[in-house]
Amino acid sequence: MKSTQKLCSIDRCSKPALTRGYCSGHYSRFLKYGDPLKGGSPRLTDPEASFALRTEWRNGCLEWTAAVAPHGYGMMALKGAVVLAHRYAWQRERGPIPEGIRVDHICHNPRCCNIEHLRLVTPKQNCENLTGATKASKSGHLGVHPSRNKWRVRVRSYGKMYDGGTFATIEEAVVAARALRNKLFTHNDADRT
Repeated sequence: MKSTQKLCSIDRCSKPALTRGYCSGHYSRFLKYGDPLKGGSPRLTDPEASFALRTEWRNGCLEWTAAVAPHGYGMMALKGAVVLAHRYAWQRERGPIPEGIRVDHICHNPRCCNIEHLRLVTPKQNCENLTGATKASKSGHLGVHPSRNKWRVRVRSYGKMYDGGTFATIEEAVVAARALRNKLFTHNDADRT
């Protein structure tokens, strides 16, 4: 005997019905909005219309206002695949992105899709354009590490660690770390301002 599972009662929804004849998504909208068709993001098949609907100008950045990846980059559906919104913005304006190349945010805003705030870089150059220390930093400063009641400067470039010396004060170490990065890096914009 073949069992048939009921489908969601909403037209063109092929998900299984769970409660009140709705799938989980439509039932959630029913609970939240009182209507299973309200809320949610409209489904658009045209990527240009989707991009226009989901971006907004804020402080010079064309910000992605819809779904974002864990690191804050905008995500959109394109031909059945999920793509990063800033990469889509680059490709629609400037063409294909070469293999192994990244699209860097000069403005440090991962939601930004403003083509004037983006540039093509190598993975190394992308890592150079940082605004500060990582969450794991014990000093709170990029390239500055505590070392026996002093501060040691260390900067990695092309997989090699460069030593910038040891300093009595954190202020001296921060200045030395910035100088070493400026010597080794080409895309560390925050250090050059």
